[in-house]
Amino acid sequence: MTGPLHGVRIIDFTVAASGPYATMILAEQGADVIKIERPGTGDFMRALGTVHNGVTGVFAGFNRGKRGIAVDVKAPEGVALVRELVATADVFVHNLRPGVTERLGLGPVEMRAEHPSLVYVSISGFGLTGPHAHHPAYDSVMQAASGVAAHQSDASGVPQLIRNAVCDKTTALTAAQLITAALFARERGVGGQHLHVSMLHASIAFLWPDGMQDVTFLDRPVSATSARATSPPVRRTRNGYISITTLLDAEFHGLCRVLALEALITDARFAEPGDRSRNAAELHPLVNEALRTWDSDELATLLEIEGVPHAVVNTIEQIHLDPQVVATGLLAEVDHPTAGRMRVPRPVGDLDATPTELIRPAPLLGQHTDEVLVGLGHPKAYVADLRRRGVIA
Repeated sequence: MTGPLHGVRIIDFTVAASGPYATMILAEQGADVIKIERPGTGDFMRALGTVHNGVTGVFAGFNRGKRGIAVDVKAPEGVALVRELVATADVFVHNLRPGVTERLGLGPVEMRAEHPSLVYVSISGFGLTGPHAHHPAYDSVMQAASGVAAHQSDASGVPQLIRNAVCDKTTALTAAQLITAALFARERGVGGQHLHVSMLHASIAFLWPDGMQDVTFLDRPVSATSARATSPPVRRTRNGYISITTLLDAEFHGLCRVLALEALITDARFAEPGDRSRNAAELHPLVNEALRTWDSDELATLLEIEGVPHAVVNTIEQIHLDPQVVATGLLAEVDHPTAGRMRVPRPVGDLDATPTELIRPAPLLGQHTDEVLVGLGHPKAYVADLRRRGVIA
């Protein structure tokens, strides 16, 4: 057995990031994920971002471990092929707008009536109902709608986007967990079910515990706590940047000793964690001024001795050289048929009884079409005829 999901088949009818990342996680846990794309162009992420020999880093990063087929679902024969695949599957996942799969004859009611054990997964932007249900949603749109952008507001109050697809990936992680939960429930005799997760719901839930604490208590007036003021900043050193977080008194005292700021330990403004949070605007400049005289690595050594949580800021070019990353083998190299050598993360998590492994890089468009259709029992001549007529690629 390779991975805890070995033997599970997932039909991936998704594009962009939220769906592909969810199914990629499951592929890396051992599931047989078959990604369906349109002939000719495929998933539009194949054309976005950093590209090398026709392969974009973002598509490769969201689709590792999958097999890929190209099928025209606007053709009746194409839809029939998808239905055949679903009949062999445990899970069907899509992230199309509400109503699209129903129009194709691939909706949850129809599919689950034919396959009661199927876990049918719908990933939406804003939900299946409500005034915005049919609105298109990308990560930046969802950062605005969910409160993430407002939470990141700069010093002048202007909302800022996180320069990472955080809402897409939060939704993907949520969906992947829900899929495994639904499969576990099926093992307990519940049968299949329709599972829906919206980007809006996943993103708000992700932000809520710490980012929305000011509006959590309904019997308390809403305060205007500044996340900017209370969050520990990335700080400048003589030769770079470092992140230091001192939530506990012992950690703060250790930092003060390293920086020769012992007077702050007995300063009433900074006596306890709540005091330091309320007076962060006064505390941060004092710490920042002291830090500017330090070399990052020398400072890190002394902070380690004092038990102060910290990390020197790695550039994206340095991550693979970090001693901890190297020692724990977090990254690996794989060979792609056209892009050559690629650096990728290993599957996250170490399971000693069902270990995961890197199986394959992201598929070329239609790379496994013949393999999958022949596996369904179709003669090679029929597959060739479908390709000639543009139903598959």
